[in-house]
Amino acid sequence: MHNTNFSTYYVVDYGTDAKALHRQTNQGFADNSTWAKGQGWAIYGFTMMYRETKDKRFLQAAQKAADFYINHPNLPKEKIPYWDFNAEQKGYTPDFDYNANN
Repeated sequence: MHNTNFSTYYVVDYGTDAKALHRQTNQGFADNSTWAKGQGWAIYGFTMMYRETKDKRFLQAAQKAADFYINHPNLPKEKIPYWDFNAEQKGYTPDFDYNANN
């Protein structure tokens, strides 16, 4: 997850010391954007972890990730997200040749 807002990265590579080496996307718009489907997976995954462990930290993470999703200003009023919460926004640069018309 991102540090403070409970949005998620699609991929995080860790070193043997458990420190994050690289945060990236393979499905979303940009490495620092939030891919809607990946955010949903985080909500589900943390919920599953809570169910299996009863560790309330996982439940709290799921709730905060869900709050990010439900309250995001780019979520349309019908609550069906576009593919990425940050597509085409300033400060988010894709690693590929993005063209909204395609």
